[in-house]
Amino acid sequence: MRTLIITSGKREHGENTTRFRQLWEQAERFSAQTAVLESELDRLAARIEAHILPLEREVGALIRQVLVRQLDFSNRKTLRNWQRVELERRISTLVCDLVQMGLLDAALHERLSVRLAASLGIALDEQSGLSAAEQIDRYLNHEMAQFYDPCQDEFEGLLNHESQNSAAGTTGITASTGGETLDDSVFKRLFRQAAAALHPDKEADSERLAEKHELMKQLLKAREERDLITLLSLHERYAVADSALSRVDQQQLETVLLEHLENLHCRRDQIVHKSAVHCMAFHQFHDRVPAVVDELIAEYMERCEHRKAPLRRFVSEIHTLKDYQSLLKDNRDEDEADERFMAR
Repeated sequence: MRTLIITSGKREHGENTTRFRQLWEQAERFSAQTAVLESELDRLAARIEAHILPLEREVGALIRQVLVRQLDFSNRKTLRNWQRVELERRISTLVCDLVQMGLLDAALHERLSVRLAASLGIALDEQSGLSAAEQIDRYLNHEMAQFYDPCQDEFEGLLNHESQNSAAGTTGITASTGGETLDDSVFKRLFRQAAAALHPDKEADSERLAEKHELMKQLLKAREERDLITLLSLHERYAVADSALSRVDQQQLETVLLEHLENLHCRRDQIVHKSAVHCMAFHQFHDRVPAVVDELIAEYMERCEHRKAPLRRFVSEIHTLKDYQSLLKDNRDEDEADERFMAR
């Protein structure tokens, strides 16, 4: 009797591809892809921390200097309306840049919060012991509570009641991956058939004996923790041909596999959002082709380097409001010239 290994795509001759089989193979593929993604993102995150983040911190330090100077200018009353509008736009852009880089420090955040409170007409209490940001959050939460629908309590009560009724009617074995249940006899039969194939007592080969010991540990742990997915995986990989799942068994397990697939998708999301650096790695640089990753990283670092020059010029040349107003006028004249050129 030969061993069935689902991940190799082998099936008994003449066996039709059932819905269970399709779901299982889909789960196996997605699980393998998720493991590869985690490894790739870990390596890419380490690369970002070593090469990109130091460069971003250099750019962020320059952005902060420019932003602080622009915040100082924004308090001046001699700004014309169009200048104030343009200044606010630039301030918002720089704040967004710092937030995206994770470089908005507490002191600057507090200053921006005080500014926001003034624009919203929120009176801050310096004796409250709360930061300006915390006071704004409290104020906005209070304002939102005024619009709270009284019927929401009744609606949530109905939902809780339905949930309790549903839970009260649930029986059977719960897979460790979720809340789906199945007949206890299926769980026991899966364990017995997998154990028969993996039991090390009659194994003469020393290497296979050690391998079976490890697999048996996994099997016993799965039984102890009622981990249906691990048990099912070991059964499908190692149980002998005449231990194949029946149609009835497969139908019972389909719902469990659907939930397992959903949990795998959740696991993938957790990997992507393991840290801010992992999220950056996935959304900005990840690709299965290493050469593409190298190119994306090189382009990003080049953009960072190019951005330093105008920021440094601003810091070294723009010291007074008059300097800044002159800069705004020059930029406005250039924009108008561009618009006239495009209209020709």
